[in-house]
Amino acid sequence: MDQTAHIRNALPDLFRELGIKVLLDVPCGDFHWMSHVDISSLRYIGGDIVTEMVKRNRVDYGSNDIEFHVINIITDGLPKEDVILCRDCLVHLKLEDGLKAVQNFKRSGAKYLLSTTFPDHAENTDEFRY
Repeated sequence: MDQTAHIRNALPDLFRELGIKVLLDVPCGDFHWMSHVDISSLRYIGGDIVTEMVKRNRVDYGSNDIEFHVINIITDGLPKEDVILCRDCLVHLKLEDGLKAVQNFKRSGAKYLLSTTFPDHAENTDEFRY
């Protein structure tokens, strides 16, 4: 929770400022930190490749405005959204797969992409992993 404190506080204002109505969060993971973000003004779509986690999230957090789907960001078509939040994911992919995911994000028609960056690293190689 400490690592997400700043983003949890900043996201609701950013969503209002940008007029976001639909958020796609991929990967959504266990939705723990995101469950502490005020997303009451939008439709939330969480996607993850882990089927059991998606099922658990549906039971624990699902509602009319919060839904979860099994989504592979590299190969699957993405739901229609205004913004894609892709936190701490792309760095774990091979460069080729990361580029495929970004191309898939672009194909989705999203207006915005919010993604983790590592500005202290001058080069991104397949050997760079956390």
